[in-house]
Amino acid sequence: QAALERQRQVQLETLHAESGDVGDQSAASSDRLTRLARGLPLPLELVFKPALNLSPDATDIELSSDGGVFVSSKYAVMRYGAGNPNDRQTLLNPKQFREAFSEQKYQAVRSVLPLPQGGAIFGGWHGLMLAKTADGYSILSPPEQATTGSILDLVRWKDASYAAGQGLWRIADDLQSVQTIPAFAGFRIQAVLPLENQLLVAQSRKVWTWDGSEARLWQSGLPPIAFITGLSKNAAGEIRILTKAGMFRAATDGQPQPEDLVGVWVRDAVEIGGQLWVATWKQGLLLREGGKWYRYSEAEGLADNAISAVAIDRQDMLWLAVYGKGGWYAPRTDVLERIRHFPWQPEPDE
Repeated sequence: QAALERQRQVQLETLHAESGDVGDQSAASSDRLTRLARGLPLPLELVFKPALNLSPDATDIELSSDGGVFVSSKYAVMRYGAGNPNDRQTLLNPKQFREAFSEQKYQAVRSVLPLPQGGAIFGGWHGLMLAKTADGYSILSPPEQATTGSILDLVRWKDASYAAGQGLWRIADDLQSVQTIPAFAGFRIQAVLPLENQLLVAQSRKVWTWDGSEARLWQSGLPPIAFITGLSKNAAGEIRILTKAGMFRAATDGQPQPEDLVGVWVRDAVEIGGQLWVATWKQGLLLREGGKWYRYSEAEGLADNAISAVAIDRQDMLWLAVYGKGGWYAPRTDVLERIRHFPWQPEPDE
């Protein structure tokens, strides 16, 4: 409680400093100050703000090495500045696509990957791989990938980019060659996690390791409904397996162990400063802090419960990709002020 009060006081002081004389504030700022002073939760419109120029079906969020926030939606991909969403650039939309490829049909975007040399790679809903650089746009998809499956994940590993979908592909940094990885040809790959000396590759309810030449089965035995949706590392460096039936922890014996959120469809997770932020497909945004869970859902004012991705940029701005309601952002401290009013006991999806 003391920590919450200190945080509230900092927020009040910050708002006063930004607003000047309280009598000159906007109605929204005044309401915000009043609610903070009384210890009341902030309404949605005073917590999250919409990320502009995206289409409603937001699908992915990735952070670039220079601090940029890349948010994809079906019909627009945007780059925003860390902590400064007004610094924005449209990377791709149907108009730009038609101007570059007059004879090609636009394909909705499923995933995005910032490139170290600038620009990005986009993964389509039906297998299209597209790149944007300073020289313009180029289509990367190999012929055999033209109309199969979504590109569900894009990652960087060593000297190349990798795309996962109905298979796994290596994209050279010069963007001139796309190589099919034979070990995963025909596999539906849900997620890929790059480690120092290998890639972790999630397929259905299994996780494989691939060192650049050989694939080995590493984790198996997840429950029948626990199809993998993502892979990440926890604060201790252990591998966390996100699934449609909760979170699991990779085990040395190859049998993943339940970690938390049994029966919850988990889409994404990010851990920072003892806080685990979890994006779910049916229960909104969750926070685990100090062994307790909190939930921020439609009932508490969230735009929608279906969250595709969550990220925190280097300026401590929390970003959400909400499927059907676009991208949203807010200072993490403001979200904490809101979500801590809503303790929650984990329960399976309905």
